[in-house]
Amino acid sequence: GQQANEPSFQIRDYVESQKKRSSCCSFM
Repeated sequence: GQQANEPSFQIRDYVESQKKRSSCCSFM
């Protein structure tokens, strides 16, 4: 029930996750 409480936080986490994934892929 926290997802609806702070959707902004989830969006940030998603963006950071994608950035990290890109970095990992590039490094690999």
